[in-house]
Amino acid sequence: MVDRQRNDQPGLIDLAVERPVAVTMIVLAVAVFGLVSFQKLPMTLLPRISYPTLTVRTQFEGAAPSEVEELVTKPLEDNLSVIGHLQGFRSVSRAGVSDIVLEFEWDTNMNFAAQDVREKVDQVRPFLPRDISKPLLLKYDPSLDPVMRIGLYGDADLVRLRFQGEERLKKELESIAGVAAVKVRGGFESEIRIDLDENALMRSQVALETIKTRLQEENVNLASGILREGDTEYLVRTLNEFRTVDEIRQLIVATVGDRLIRLGDLARVYRGAKEPDVVTRINGRPSVEIAIFKEDSANIIAVAQAVKSALFGPNWRTTLVRGEYDPSREPKTSPSGSSSSRGGGRKKEEKVVRRLVSTLPPGMALRVLSDQSTFIEKSLDEVKNTGIQGAFFAILILLLFLRNLRSTLIIAVAIPVSVIATFGPMMQFDVSLNVMSLGGLALGIGMLVDASIVVLESIDRVRRDGAGLEAAAVNGTRQVAAAVVASVLTTVAVFFPIVFVEGVAGEIFRDQSLTVVFSLLASLAVAIFFIPAISCRGFSLAGSGTEKRSFAGTLRSCWTDWAAVKSFKGLLAWRRSKPVLIGLAGTVAVIPLQILMALLEFSGRIVWTVAVLVLGLVVAPSILLFRLIRGLLLPIGRVFDAFFRFTERSYGAVITAALRMRLLVVVLSVALAWMAWMEKDSIGVELIPEMHSGEIIVHAPQPVGTSLENTAAITARMEERIRQARDAGRLNLVGYASSVGIARDEVAPAGEGPHTARIFLTLPVGPNMAEAEKQVEDVVRKEFASMAEVGDVAFTSPRLFSFSTPLEIQVLGDDLARVSRLTTRISETLEASGYLEDIQSSLQQGSPEFVVRYDRVLLAEHGVTLAQASGVLRDKIKGTVPTRFSVPDEARKIDVLVKIPDESLRSVDVLRHLNISGDPSQPVRLEQVAEIHQGRGPSEIRHIGGQRAQVLTAKPRGVDLEEATRRIHSDVEALRRSDPLAFEGIVVKTAGQSEEAERSSSALIFALGLALVLVYIVMASQFESLLDPLVIMVSSVFAGVGAVFALAWTHTPASVVVFIGGIMLAGIVVNNAIVLIDCINRLHREGLSRTEAIRRGGMLRLRPIMMTTATTILGLLPMALSQGEGAEIRVPMALTVIAGLATSTVLTLVIIPVIYSLAHQGLDRLLTGPRGGR
Repeated sequence: MVDRQRNDQPGLIDLAVERPVAVTMIVLAVAVFGLVSFQKLPMTLLPRISYPTLTVRTQFEGAAPSEVEELVTKPLEDNLSVIGHLQGFRSVSRAGVSDIVLEFEWDTNMNFAAQDVREKVDQVRPFLPRDISKPLLLKYDPSLDPVMRIGLYGDADLVRLRFQGEERLKKELESIAGVAAVKVRGGFESEIRIDLDENALMRSQVALETIKTRLQEENVNLASGILREGDTEYLVRTLNEFRTVDEIRQLIVATVGDRLIRLGDLARVYRGAKEPDVVTRINGRPSVEIAIFKEDSANIIAVAQAVKSALFGPNWRTTLVRGEYDPSREPKTSPSGSSSSRGGGRKKEEKVVRRLVSTLPPGMALRVLSDQSTFIEKSLDEVKNTGIQGAFFAILILLLFLRNLRSTLIIAVAIPVSVIATFGPMMQFDVSLNVMSLGGLALGIGMLVDASIVVLESIDRVRRDGAGLEAAAVNGTRQVAAAVVASVLTTVAVFFPIVFVEGVAGEIFRDQSLTVVFSLLASLAVAIFFIPAISCRGFSLAGSGTEKRSFAGTLRSCWTDWAAVKSFKGLLAWRRSKPVLIGLAGTVAVIPLQILMALLEFSGRIVWTVAVLVLGLVVAPSILLFRLIRGLLLPIGRVFDAFFRFTERSYGAVITAALRMRLLVVVLSVALAWMAWMEKDSIGVELIPEMHSGEIIVHAPQPVGTSLENTAAITARMEERIRQARDAGRLNLVGYASSVGIARDEVAPAGEGPHTARIFLTLPVGPNMAEAEKQVEDVVRKEFASMAEVGDVAFTSPRLFSFSTPLEIQVLGDDLARVSRLTTRISETLEASGYLEDIQSSLQQGSPEFVVRYDRVLLAEHGVTLAQASGVLRDKIKGTVPTRFSVPDEARKIDVLVKIPDESLRSVDVLRHLNISGDPSQPVRLEQVAEIHQGRGPSEIRHIGGQRAQVLTAKPRGVDLEEATRRIHSDVEALRRSDPLAFEGIVVKTAGQSEEAERSSSALIFALGLALVLVYIVMASQFESLLDPLVIMVSSVFAGVGAVFALAWTHTPASVVVFIGGIMLAGIVVNNAIVLIDCINRLHREGLSRTEAIRRGGMLRLRPIMMTTATTILGLLPMALSQGEGAEIRVPMALTVIAGLATSTVLTLVIIPVIYSLAHQGLDRLLTGPRGGR
């Protein structure tokens, strides 16, 4: 190609080549900003997902589910259903509580939505029952799951364990930066119990209300004012709080004649424990669980490390063995004597650490039950390692192709510079360091050098034509700048349609899209400006060239050719061309600026000199390493050269034959595409691959109404089976823990309560966690199958992408009885099918209950009001807390509970004989004024879209999500045909992840189509042609062919991850076709016939196409082969890109020239007429 002369008006490329110091300083500034941003970026497993969900929770104390539905849920639903941007709503009415979940569109401003919800709730509030609590608005946030669970166990009783966890560990852990809350579960909480003797109360004629009042009146700590005596002010306090339990026992509650009636005469007063709401165990031993929650903006890894440092000391990486602290592994040196880079702050932290460890009494121990940061840290490290390995392979391929260390290093600079420069925009756009964003960087490693390869090749070609170093850098870059920009923009363009992807997929992959775009734009800037600047400076390390510059010559060049001197000479020349006064005034005005420029240039040259010296120190061993690598690669290089020469000869013969048999090539291509189309039906479908972190949760519910004590006893026997299986070698577990019941202050999931239990199994981390988890589930199922008291168990794992269950079958209708019967039939049908497992139904038997119905006439005859009777009944059975007791030496207060003891309430006869009168002189038994019936109501009533509903949830077994959904539809349709009357007025539909997958797939297909349109627009603008871009788009079709075959052969389901890989392919694969078609067009314009231009263009572009393809594929290869944490997400995407790119490249070199030839031949005939032509 004829060398272009440099323009008279210098451009940005000229400026970059002329001012290498300035360019280097800019790159250095960007790198510093990027590194600072990297330190501040939060680390999470996944992007911050804003689930557009609000929950309205209303407490209705003592109301049955049907009453909650009718009086609370329905009025609220009717008013909330008209809120804007509402996609759907569902509700659950349970005993005493109503939950309405509102699902909004993904782009909804949730602050405005929350305000609308509050307004609608306030509108209907006057029409709700008076005794309900104020409705609460809860924002669903999956990041509020505890980041760590710590178990405290030992030989001490559960009261002491609970006290140690709440009063020692909790307070210390809450003071750690980044910790939002610490919640303590399990164990026993202390309280003062006053167990009333009903007979003694009736004999003494003392009312329960009197006891409550006396306890409140006698436990006083009040400020009574200020007394002034002279110049001194005294605070007057009434301090008459109970100091001992005996003081409460000796409290005088009434006087009968001359006899003083003390509380101890009417009740048993003692210090005991509250009725537990949660029972926790670690490896079968009773324990207390400490759940740690992080702040929303906190770095989860930093928070977890700070917590472990506070609990186990700064050497926790050494002293923690399988989650437990081993003091024998502590270093022998004293921590106080070790140096610290953080100075006094570090020493203060070590003091806290020692105090925390010392607060544990002998016999108590801590164990890490779960730690999200471990999986996150390993996942992020795995992504980083695959990225580094990919960069190494990409550079190795470059070295193999170029055989020139200097050229290889120049191109390799694009990788770290582009990656570091990406961190700055990531922080500005609120993108965290997570599996997806780092995966985007790893995916782009091979693509980051493509632009630099093209630019450096062009510079080298112009240099071989005889141009000087600087002229070659400028002109070579100019020649390919437009093509390089268009090539990068085609890849960048495919990520813009991601904004149209709705649902979880769009939220998650936003970070990856932005990261790839930022890195590619950074690599484009590096290729256009930084590569030319350093390609004509610096010394030769290896390879051949006409101008080798020595290290000393490079140092001399740092202090020659001063721009400030040139500028000053230009100023003097300008002064001589102007009148004396004007020239003198202008010179005086500009001299300060000239001095400033000179100082800046002097500083820059110092930095440049230091950089060259440091580079020399680094490069010197690199030269030796390169010579060693070159010696090792020499035989490989010879084999590679021979293989490549054979490939060139073979390709020449293949392209010549293809151009002669164009029709046959097209037929074979169509047949290949048709085979891929038929093969796609064998590929399974799922929403997003499930990530396996080595944690399994076993859900083992008992019948509704089972007490916490009985549920805990059954769970203990289940844990014993797990222990026996582990000791026998049938289960490979690190440990196990259990939690029975739901804490009082916890938002309980639907259907959970004292009858539900969860067993947490922790597996050792291995290469194939999915298979290991499956084996553990099978063994546990077999162990529990022989236990008569254990019903159906379900297995779950932490769901990281979607809050929906894999499969959800909704049965909707107004008649709850008919809906329940049909749900039971569908559940039995699906359980017998064999393709589903862990089938759970929301249709549960209600809690057994005694319903008390008062007769208002009888109440009036006995002088008792309904409120008075129900209040006394509640206080005697449930209990009341009239005051609190200050525990000496513990700086805390505990409840004083007054009630009838549980052991006295063992039958309905006791209930019937309870005195519900407020007047002790006129006792009234409950049976005198009320009827008592035993029954069982529904445990909960669900609504979906305002309709009553029952829900079945399940997981596919041996089939993918799409196939399972299809079979469910088939089985339900068969059931409908066999009994159509059962389905009248009832709607059955599938939801869950299957519904979300369908919605996300539709959005992704639209995004893919839009991406192809954007790519076509960019190419049409580059080629100034409407036909050539259509020819190039054929490469995208054959990329899909390779991806389909790869997914089918590796049995990888098509998921959202695969779709995103396909969208990436749309922008990547066309680059090779662009390079090829551009070269063919240029050769044809130079006078070659179209057939000869096609043949020679393919031969000329074979090497750069293979080079860029090899760097991209090998850059992704470590990701495709990884088996570490989080590989389930990375592997399908990498596999899709590798297979599609490899297939498209091979077919592009043959099929694209054939289609190009046919298209242009048809265009020529169309333009010249039927008898025209060449």
